[in-house]
Amino acid sequence: MSASRVFVGRLAGMILLGADGESVGRVRDVVVSIRPSGARALGLVGEVAGKRRIFVPMLRIASVDPKEVTMNTSSVNLRPFRSRAGEVAAIDDLMGSRVHVEDPEFPQLSG
Repeated sequence: MSASRVFVGRLAGMILLGADGESVGRVRDVVVSIRPSGARALGLVGEVAGKRRIFVPMLRIASVDPKEVTMNTSSVNLRPFRSRAGEVAAIDDLMGSRVHVEDPEFPQLSG
């Protein structure tokens, strides 16, 4: 899959499909690593049967379409998702949070 820009808010709630086209669950969050060089998506948090949240690595994502995300496999690791050090869940951890910006190119955002 080539790199492209996808908005996190649009991914939330999308259907998560296995390689066979069967629904596995829904996308609930995107796990990112934030570095000085920029943020990088590490994987998705999917919600499967019983509201269990699991981690799906980006290497297992075959495509992101307007209404669904398709994996390149139909098997998933059902171990409950837990974020690790250096990882951020974009929706749960960032959306709605206050941020501090100090960028000389955007002085109106300072503070």
